[in-house]
Amino acid sequence: MKLAIANKRNKTGHWVSQVSLRHGINDHDMWDLDADQTIVACEEEETLLIVATVSGKITGVTTKPSPGPDYELIPGLGYYKIHTNIKSWGEAVEVCYSEGAHLLIYNSNDEVKATEHLWTKHPSNLSGWRNSWIHIGFHDMFQERKYVTIFSKPLNETGYFKWHATEAYGGTSQNCGVTTIKGELADEACSERLVFICELEL
Repeated sequence: MKLAIANKRNKTGHWVSQVSLRHGINDHDMWDLDADQTIVACEEEETLLIVATVSGKITGVTTKPSPGPDYELIPGLGYYKIHTNIKSWGEAVEVCYSEGAHLLIYNSNDEVKATEHLWTKHPSNLSGWRNSWIHIGFHDMFQERKYVTIFSKPLNETGYFKWHATEAYGGTSQNCGVTTIKGELADEACSERLVFICELEL
């Protein structure tokens, strides 16, 4: 299977983005491709963001997660790794992806409590408010206050969406998800460099 994203300028001078999914002719498994694009403003620059999500189930194949170095197993939930080398939200997404995992998405109160000890074992040395927040895998880049996960699923379908009492809904300049150690969600500027947790589900 191959996923490709191509950009080209048409005869009228407009840019066209094309997302394609290719797989073998004998591949009878069902695949869904969902693509969204939006323009994200960051300081004085605008960036075209294309998010393509491929989902499906391969029949007859079973795989087990293979966590990389420093991933910790939390029974019944998955493998988790905290990164204290701070990154922007987009960079954090890429780091987790490169490790075969994804940026943390809370699915329950149990998961919030289970990952809390990772913070206490690896405290950050950031100053001010940044010491109390980490990146988490949701955003509202496509539509203000329409929060979706990094898999383009509505946040309110994850099983957990407890908002911070005073810091939630940061406006159009704050579109990327963050959370406190207690699982209080909010959004912050995507360029902010914070600690983050990668997750590899069972």
